[in-house]
Amino acid sequence: EVQKYLPKIQKHLSLTKQKYPNIINPSKKIIVKSQVIYIENILNPEYFKLIKRQFMDLNKFNSRNIIGMRKADGLNFINLHKNNQYLNSLEIYYNNQLNDYISSLVHKPLQRSNSSDINACSLLIYSQEGDHITWHLDNSIYYGDRYVALLTIMNENNKGDDLSANVFSYKLNGKTYDLKAKPNSLLIFKGSEVWHKASAIKNGEKRVLLSMTYCDICQQKKNMYDYIHDKIK
Repeated sequence: EVQKYLPKIQKHLSLTKQKYPNIINPSKKIIVKSQVIYIENILNPEYFKLIKRQFMDLNKFNSRNIIGMRKADGLNFINLHKNNQYLNSLEIYYNNQLNDYISSLVHKPLQRSNSSDINACSLLIYSQEGDHITWHLDNSIYYGDRYVALLTIMNENNKGDDLSANVFSYKLNGKTYDLKAKPNSLLIFKGSEVWHKASAIKNGEKRVLLSMTYCDICQQKKNMYDYIHDKIK
């Protein structure tokens, strides 16, 4: 389904590379580095402003409750290709600079997941009171390791002068860790192995994430359980 949009993506990506030859910020700061990597100021500040401008109006999004697991809205990989408004966000996923940088952090070459994977890259929109996602693992449809990279684009309170009430939590070795992700930060972890959740935002708050999937061996499993799980998520 995405194939017919790829020439448009490549053209737009080429123009962006001319204007922003390096999207990775040399002044980025790695805050946490273990099985979960957290980096602040990951993108070139001017480039990040371009991305953030796409999300000044979130009124078009309506949160939905999904089997008691998640309350939010968003756009999956297929629909992102069809929506020109968020093309700047989608092209981050296609930019090899980010792919190479994440590979260097996990110490092995990673690939973008299959273009038929509906969760390869998604926009996650938390814009209404109570939007959250409960404890979960990201089901992997690949035989290799599956990594998720969460780019925080917006995370602000109702006044826009601080972070939202949201807390990102994850579990490692029997312990629970909490962090509040700042805008222009990146979280990288094996979502299929690390339990994680995002607590609810309050009234008037906004939280927008770009979720990107990478794998080292992108050979896809073929069974009905994985297909149904991914469609629900």
